[in-house]
Amino acid sequence: MAKDFEAMEDSNRSSNASIHEVSDPARRNDVLEVASRLAPSAIPVLAESLATDDPPVRRGVVEALGRLSHTVASAYLQRALSDADDAVRREAVRALSRLGTRGLTRRFAAMSETDFSPAVRQAAAAALSRQGVPEGGE
Repeated sequence: MAKDFEAMEDSNRSSNASIHEVSDPARRNDVLEVASRLAPSAIPVLAESLATDDPPVRRGVVEALGRLSHTVASAYLQRALSDADDAVRREAVRALSRLGTRGLTRRFAAMSETDFSPAVRQAAAAALSRQGVPEGGE
């Protein structure tokens, strides 16, 4: 698995087969650990898996991107805020909040009030609270 990610990092292209192992509980931590050490040039390759039909894989990609303190990773995480799966959106909110990504106060405020998932609303409200913004963004 580490060799797969090293090859992805070196060539900046891959089938992304290794990141799909993130949905396997026995491999999850190893996959996330390796993905968290990717070079910035490999971030778009990792992010390609955000287009998969498998929500646990998308959530794993969001977790991996959330471990990368890079503007490119943050941009992909912002796209994940619109994912159809509530667990993916929730993890994207948490990751962006943890990274301290700026300029999301209005987005988090809207999500804290209007997202159909209570878990996402709660994560967005917590992100606002960490920023020192009262719930609702006012």
